[in-house]
Amino acid sequence: MKKIFITSLAILIPLVSWGGDICTRGVDEYTTDKRCYVTEKQKNEKPYNAVVVVMRDGAVEGGDCTGTIVNDKDGKAYLYTAKHCTDLNDDGRSDISLNIKTPTGLKLQVTKSKVGNLDIKTKQNLSGDWAIYSFGFSNDILPGVNTSSFSGGGYQSVRVIGYGRLKIMSNKEIDAFRQKYITYLKSRGVEISRKNRNTYGMDAYSISAGNHNVIKFIDQLDPAYRDNIFNDTKLKESKCVYYGQNRMRECQVWNGNSGGGIFDKQGNIIGIVSYGSNVIGGIHHAELTGNVGL
Repeated sequence: MKKIFITSLAILIPLVSWGGDICTRGVDEYTTDKRCYVTEKQKNEKPYNAVVVVMRDGAVEGGDCTGTIVNDKDGKAYLYTAKHCTDLNDDGRSDISLNIKTPTGLKLQVTKSKVGNLDIKTKQNLSGDWAIYSFGFSNDILPGVNTSSFSGGGYQSVRVIGYGRLKIMSNKEIDAFRQKYITYLKSRGVEISRKNRNTYGMDAYSISAGNHNVIKFIDQLDPAYRDNIFNDTKLKESKCVYYGQNRMRECQVWNGNSGGGIFDKQGNIIGIVSYGSNVIGGIHHAELTGNVGL
């Protein structure tokens, strides 16, 4: 089995709405968020048909992370995902089994085979944020991908595919979200300046969704609007450039992409998503910042 690499992003919940993207409405409306929704036709094609939802509970539809069905040399199918996606009961250890759902709605269970050395609680050893789970049968049933021969060095066009929960946002939607936050701050007597912008998680172009003040703002948003923006469970794709572990350009992900694959032109997996910026707007919008290489 090959070594793996990862990019991390946590999760939200079931989703709400379908929207436009750069693939359907053109670059003029989507100069910042350049992801595209995966079509129903694509879901039956490689590598999209091998990308699955890692479920928090086998009885619910919502998932926390993404995984990929991979064909190994032993002729069996394995699930590749991020280790931090496998601790569903929050005890700091990978669960023995996980429930997954394929793009066509098929639900299956996988069993732990091998995991990296990431400390889930402290986030130490991020290069070990990978996990491999077994289906326990020969892969003559499930659609799977192979591992890539790419070993780093030089630039390569890649695709990041997964269930990141951030809606693909048009320029107007990003601006509207920003204006809502500014209005919210002004209603509390806050005027953004160079001195306090870090405190409030924003600059001239972007907002950090991980900032505690931004989190408070998001929590008080109208539930329908909040779910529309942050609870979009559609499968999405980001086309970007990869040139080594933690060396990427324009790869966009969000909470829910964790454990998802990074694929080469042939649809082979070369890495696993571990974490991202959680920034809305600007040049670092939804930026993928960490991954584990295979």
